[in-house]
Amino acid sequence: MPVNETMDVAGPIAGRGDYTFVDRGDWALVRVPPAATGWSWTGSGTIGLSRETTTAGPGAVGDAMAFLGEHREITRTSNGQTFRLIVPTEASLAESPTRILDSLTAASDTLRIGDRDDHVFVVAAPSRSTRWGVRGLQTGSADMWVRDNERLDTADNVWLHEYVHTRQGYTAATDVRWFTEASATYYAALLTLRQNRIGFQAFRDRLALGTRTPYRNAVLADPTTWDTVAPYTKGALVAGELDRKTRQSSDGTRSLQDVFSRMNSHGSAVTGSSFRELVRQTAGDPTVAQADRYTTTQETPATWDRQTHDRVFGTTPARISYALPGLEDPSGYRVSGPYRRGSVGTERPIRIATGETLTLDVVVSNTGGTAGEYDAQLLVNGQRQSRQHGRLGPSETRTLTFTHRFPTAGEYDLGIEGDRVAVSVRKPAKPTVTTIKAEKTAKTPAKTGEPRYAVVVTATVRNDHSFPAAGTLTLHQNGEPIETRRVELAPDGERTISYNETMARPGEHVYRIDGQTTTVTVDPSPTPTREPETTSTGGDGFEMITVLFAVVSLVLVFARRQ
Repeated sequence: MPVNETMDVAGPIAGRGDYTFVDRGDWALVRVPPAATGWSWTGSGTIGLSRETTTAGPGAVGDAMAFLGEHREITRTSNGQTFRLIVPTEASLAESPTRILDSLTAASDTLRIGDRDDHVFVVAAPSRSTRWGVRGLQTGSADMWVRDNERLDTADNVWLHEYVHTRQGYTAATDVRWFTEASATYYAALLTLRQNRIGFQAFRDRLALGTRTPYRNAVLADPTTWDTVAPYTKGALVAGELDRKTRQSSDGTRSLQDVFSRMNSHGSAVTGSSFRELVRQTAGDPTVAQADRYTTTQETPATWDRQTHDRVFGTTPARISYALPGLEDPSGYRVSGPYRRGSVGTERPIRIATGETLTLDVVVSNTGGTAGEYDAQLLVNGQRQSRQHGRLGPSETRTLTFTHRFPTAGEYDLGIEGDRVAVSVRKPAKPTVTTIKAEKTAKTPAKTGEPRYAVVVTATVRNDHSFPAAGTLTLHQNGEPIETRRVELAPDGERTISYNETMARPGEHVYRIDGQTTTVTVDPSPTPTREPETTSTGGDGFEMITVLFAVVSLVLVFARRQ
């Protein structure tokens, strides 16, 4: 059977492709094909009909959709509902199954809008090789799939968005069609806020999308005036405003959930007039006037501030969040040690050498409405290395500084409360000698009478790696090692080192450093040097001895001739 289905959807929960159901060969996410049945019986009594759908091979089946392929299934029962979370082998979850089920079951308890389905079938749709048309999809009574890379800590919580759809048991007429996506979007944000997964500002920013052009110009009761986006933006804002007005008018005893519940139990399609009546029964005429104003005209409500939210909805609890520096803040990670000191730059993973120390800044914030305690723990490959704790007031932010030294090479994962950065630690690279030259500078006379020649050998050394380099460089003269230097370089660093040498033997000399060689020739016929004359200041006595020596020498010469 052909099972691929596509759609062209725009809006906040649109995906990057167009698939809604797909067969990938080794796995498939498909609709359960319809199978009509009929029966008759004779005699008295009541006959019951039971139907069960299974897969031929690995797979899992809900009421309206099925996953075919290898997978694992995690179940949890809460509030009279059993959640079946299907995690395909090909899926890579951004959230743990436990956290996903925690969020879903908390929403199940919070939403008091009528009966709950006995079973909720949830598939984490693999997104690595499939370009889905939407981020999530609900179909049937309580079947839904959500892309495996969707997170819970966002106002656009798709897991909760699709779950709210499973609780919508009404049929909407054209002029109430907006409420379906509006309520799913609004409650996904509100429930995520109540679960302390986002702060109030993120919740408010989500609703504020409805105040932007062109969404604010839509008339919600008239679908011809809006595209598919308006219910998610202006519709969500209007749903929130009706919730706030209902809570205000009833001193907190009622909310939009009461209207929602009445819609679910309505015996026929909910039209604009019946929606108005349900709002009147719940919140009175002033709120009905607000509903008319914001659904039948282009007027758009404004968002409310935290103080209003705390007064009407109840104070939001402390919301402590932790954030590691991003690429836009290269100074947030600093390195120090034997090779360098300063920022590590924007390359990821962070590359450092063994023996270096990484310093990082962690921003801890309280976006909730009350003061709260923070407990920041630096984890290195899942093991706690250091810890800082304290207290933050509402809307307070603080920067904490952590340090960690890496003595051993390897791949490391640094984390603070789910925010992570990868660090690659290696032994220092080997410096590379790129050029070498030697120059004669002077002749130096020696006490022995033999001159010595001065030579300066200069080498340019580079590090072409993205982490430090270190090592020893030995100068060889005519094949013999004569001097060794240790060189340390930062990533992409370069420096020049000099060796000052002297030699007694003239001629051609070959110098070598790390495979690079140069030759210097010393003049073989140096100008001789004279020893300094010795003089004395002995006076006339010395002169007499000299004269006597000369006379004796002449006498000896004369006698020899005789």
